[in-house]
Amino acid sequence: MESYLLPKNSGKVCASNLIPIFLVLFPNKIKATEIAKKLNEIRASNMVLLGCLSNFIPIKKESWIGSIKKNVPQRAVKVNLNAFEEGRKLIELFWLEAYLFFL
Repeated sequence: MESYLLPKNSGKVCASNLIPIFLVLFPNKIKATEIAKKLNEIRASNMVLLGCLSNFIPIKKESWIGSIKKNVPQRAVKVNLNAFEEGRKLIELFWLEAYLFFL
C-alpha cells in the first residue's frame, strides 16, 4: 500500500506533501489576521493567505509579485507585498513542525 505522505520509491517524508495535510488538520495555525495587524493593515490578511497558498501552486514567485503590483492600488502595493512574503515565510516555518508531527 502506497502512503500519501511518501513520494514514490523514496522512503523519505516529503515536506511538500506534509504541509498541506498539516494545515488541513490544524487550520488555526495560520494567523493571517494577526500578521496583518502587525503590518498595520488588517485588510492585508488575504495577502498573507495568498502567500501561504503560493507555496503549493506551480507559479513562479516573480509572477505572483508582478500580479500583485499590477492589480493592487499603488498606495497599497508595499503592505500587500510584505503580507504576501510573510505568508510565504509562514509555510517555511511549518515545515519542521509538520515533519515532526508526522514522524
